[in-house]
Amino acid sequence: MRDIKIIASSISNLTDARYFAAKIVDAISFDLSKVNRDEYFAIKDWVEGVAILLETDEEFSDLEIHEADGIIYNVQDGFQNNDVLSNSTIVSASKSILETLPDPSGHIIRNHSWDQVNGDSKQLIIDFAFENQCYLDVSLSLDELESIIESEKLFGIVCRGGDEEKVGYKSFDELDDMFDLMDD
Repeated sequence: MRDIKIIASSISNLTDARYFAAKIVDAISFDLSKVNRDEYFAIKDWVEGVAILLETDEEFSDLEIHEADGIIYNVQDGFQNNDVLSNSTIVSASKSILETLPDPSGHIIRNHSWDQVNGDSKQLIIDFAFENQCYLDVSLSLDELESIIESEKLFGIVCRGGDEEKVGYKSFDELDDMFDLMDD
């Protein structure tokens, strides 16, 4: 049984949604800037057994979120509006922003320039994520992932869906390697 929590992010096609649901991830999320409402409902109806989240970087008070289990709010620098936080909101932001939250647990540390971060800073992010039970949303190599798993300092990660090569066809080799590491 896998102890590591997984959110599959940026789902925009049925192939990804079904793959991640079959891998028994904790949640799949649909990026509202990449998938429209009709596509979201069409894909969502084919998936069972996982939480359904919506991703947005806009204020979401008027979104129809009653169909989803929660929201991933992609926060940019300067976030100070704790009013949007609720039990169903997951903040995805830099470590410096998550450190300002009253309770960072269950939120996502996002760092899109992971390859440019030095080793000490990477370790601080990994330690913060583990100590506060945050998901890591960084571009980990398989060697980095294996090292973190061996250190037993990984609460959860975010992995991403992507474009299909052809409708209904996509190679999942890299993701299969990642799941093999986490399932050992």
